[in-house]
Amino acid sequence: MIVGSQKPFPEIWEMVRGFKKVLVFGCNTCVAICHAGGGKEAEILATMLRMKATEEGGAMEITDLAVQ
Repeated sequence: MIVGSQKPFPEIWEMVRGFKKVLVFGCNTCVAICHAGGGKEAEILATMLRMKATEEGGAMEITDLAVQ
């Protein structure tokens, strides 16, 4: 059995906050099934990161993609 889980958003933000370009890359196979890291989750996380960067006044280019 494959089990996937997302890191908490504050932990992700702390990892990427100093970067100007970030790629959020998802996988549309096993982790997409458990809603932990597919394309849709990558898109949501990218949006959350954009919002947080704007809130903190930083300029950050964030792209989201997923592989099949």
